[in-house]
Amino acid sequence: MITQPVTATDPDGQRVIISGFGGVFNIGPDRQPLPAAELIPPAYARLINGDLVQNQPATATFSWQTSCSQIRDAPYDVTFKVTDVPIKPTPSLVSFQTFRIQLVGPAIKNLTAKPTATANGRAIQLTWDAYACGNPGTTISIYRKEGCVPDDPDKCVTGVPAGYTKIATVPSTATTYIDTTTLKRGVSYAYRLVAVYPDVNGGFNGGVSLSSNKACLELPLLAPVITQVTVDSTNTSTGQITVRWTRPIGLNPGDLGAPYQYRLQRATGLAGTNFTPIATINTTLAPTAADTLFVDKGTSSSALNTEVNAYRYRLEFYYTAPNGTLTQLDITEPASSVRLAAAPANRQITLSWQANTPWSNDNQIHDIYRSRSGPKGPFNKIREVKVTTPTYSFTDDGSDTFLADGNTARTLSADSSYCYRVMTRGQYTDPQLSRLVLLPTTARSSVPPPPTRPSPAPQPEGGQPELCGSELRGSL
Repeated sequence: MITQPVTATDPDGQRVIISGFGGVFNIGPDRQPLPAAELIPPAYARLINGDLVQNQPATATFSWQTSCSQIRDAPYDVTFKVTDVPIKPTPSLVSFQTFRIQLVGPAIKNLTAKPTATANGRAIQLTWDAYACGNPGTTISIYRKEGCVPDDPDKCVTGVPAGYTKIATVPSTATTYIDTTTLKRGVSYAYRLVAVYPDVNGGFNGGVSLSSNKACLELPLLAPVITQVTVDSTNTSTGQITVRWTRPIGLNPGDLGAPYQYRLQRATGLAGTNFTPIATINTTLAPTAADTLFVDKGTSSSALNTEVNAYRYRLEFYYTAPNGTLTQLDITEPASSVRLAAAPANRQITLSWQANTPWSNDNQIHDIYRSRSGPKGPFNKIREVKVTTPTYSFTDDGSDTFLADGNTARTLSADSSYCYRVMTRGQYTDPQLSRLVLLPTTARSSVPPPPTRPSPAPQPEGGQPELCGSELRGSL
């Protein structure tokens, strides 16, 4: 309800008449009804004490009960005309004044966000109060952005603040929406809603409402988390890899229907995406259940060639829906085994290793171990190396800078075999996982020696040492 007093005076002291016109009154400047295309929906405004001859200062009251059907982007112009009433035959003089009224649609109320279960497990359910404002054809636009920071707009500013992206449009009758669009674990999401009004009043853009309240949520982790991909055996056809994981973090037995099931998948290569199922593990999620480890020995039709290939794993988690159907809740980020390469040079050996994992091994200390006694060791720690890039390397020149287990410094000699292990360290960057204890991981890689010679001759200084093989061990 708008109630606005209007006053008028005349410098000559004459009596005056206050009148008003425009679409809000259904009256034009000629005091005739306006054409239908120029009208607003009723109820029309009134000018109380308008069109009366008054002594000055004259006063009239503008009164208009607005409604949701009148909301539009453009403001309404309300024009007032003041006419003096002089003694005849002096002609009357007039003055005009216009003010504008901007009708702003009310905000959608009580928006909330909570995690929910869907086919891929990463979903946020939004709910809000029923919205009844606007003409037929009104819709609701749903906006989202990463991060939850203060961004409340001024009370008369329509639309959402900068930084939000529209992710969906729903009918104005909707009161809920499930967001499944590219959600990431460990990221806070902020949501806002606005009503979008259809064109009104002769083609005026209906505009949008004030923003709803902001609803924020960090998607909880319901999936298992892979913590170890260990190459137990390096072989071209009988390789073996152990994969370990956690139970679903943030999910307790009874939160969703049992029984539950893990489905382990494998792809070949550090960046492999052609995942195929290799194991199905049923579980009750009981604390004593042996359900977080699988030893992958390959099959006769799908042998593991750990000598040549890295392998990448991911894990699906299923619960039992009320209808008895196993339903996927979530899937882990893939984690690969580590690949090691070794290059002999002038009395030195360069090791390089890499992996493709959901955790990061960057800016960590990796330990280098060396053995002169073959792949079974014993191994001595010879160096602590801080790594900073996804591809890590170390060049062994025979020195030993870690003396706690003895000094094994030596000159690397030609035609000799050396074996290595590299212990890596890493950490999840996701805040929900950063304190997770990750298990040591071992990867082994055989490096073929140079061709043998019938009668080895003494090598000049600077000959290349042979490599009997290499072992890479990582605490992920």
